[in-house]
Amino acid sequence: MELSRREFIRAAGLSCIGIGAVTMGAGCFGSKNFVEETDRVLFLNSLENDLLKIIYLGSLASSSHNSQPWKIQQVSNNQFRIFVDTKKLLPAIDPHHRETILSIGAFLENAIVAGETFGYELSYSSENEGDIHSFYIDVFLNRLTGVKALPAGLLKRRSLRRNHLSIKIAEKYLDNTIETERVKFFPKNSQQSGIIEDLTLLATEHQTKNRRIMEELSEWIRWNSDEIKMHQDGLTPETMEISGFSGFWVRMFYDKSSVMTESFAESTIDSTNEQLSSYGGWLLISSIDNSYSELLKAGRSMEAMFIRAAENKLGFHIMSQILQEQETKKEFIRTLQLKEEPQFLIRLSHLDEYPEPVSPRRGLSKIIL
Repeated sequence: MELSRREFIRAAGLSCIGIGAVTMGAGCFGSKNFVEETDRVLFLNSLENDLLKIIYLGSLASSSHNSQPWKIQQVSNNQFRIFVDTKKLLPAIDPHHRETILSIGAFLENAIVAGETFGYELSYSSENEGDIHSFYIDVFLNRLTGVKALPAGLLKRRSLRRNHLSIKIAEKYLDNTIETERVKFFPKNSQQSGIIEDLTLLATEHQTKNRRIMEELSEWIRWNSDEIKMHQDGLTPETMEISGFSGFWVRMFYDKSSVMTESFAESTIDSTNEQLSSYGGWLLISSIDNSYSELLKAGRSMEAMFIRAAENKLGFHIMSQILQEQETKKEFIRTLQLKEEPQFLIRLSHLDEYPEPVSPRRGLSKIIL
């Protein structure tokens, strides 16, 4: 009997595809396909000065859809400026640019951590807050008397969507990961986690029915090697953890139009259901308000915890669909009686193993003006 398209997708292991699995990613570097940590170290050591090294490590930061929405201008030997690359905005999923500024905050955190590795304390000031087109951050390098070791998690950090373990996260790992008082942890099977599961599924269903969101997503998935080499950003079969025969199949037969099909929407919901069935708990990162300065702080906090999670070999998967949909966001705030602005929801878990990073990164020539 002939398999239906949905049945084939499930049989081939393709149900991991979908927006339930793609929010903010992490990965390798440029068209040279620097995937493994050792490749990153070799490239880092080849750069001619500390400023380039700091910018490169900043560029390994998380961003929504792996859009990498930053441009860099060198002002002097001890100053650079971060702009928003407005060609990388996500108007459908992020109409108010909240996630873009969070992503810039993640870049900033990586750069600050990198600076300490090369003997600099980085300070920064921002201008034109509230206007995404003219907003920028000036970053200043000030000499330190000592240096710190580069956290291994910065180089190996990646978003992990599959193979999370449904076991209690040991307190020592939470203590080593959670950074600020604006972070709450909800263990699996708690009342809060049940609410998050229900609202995440509802938000995902809403998004799969939103044509603008799905069209935007289709523009950010790089199905084959030629697209990956051309763009050096976005989401790939590897970042969606599609390997083996499934990976071969999507590279050969999937394209932008595939994202607009009913079977893709169904597999997105299936994928989300699977993800919601296995994890250790949720991290909620909040801020005082939605000002750019607060969003930068929240983005920095997320990235710092992402680095620590990688060092502790914890699965770290940002699943903020709830916060991207106004209906589910309002219900989430009301039900949990939140007093601050929620910015990230992160699925956190123990893993059997922590795999290498895999997603593409734009080369420095595409980042530096």
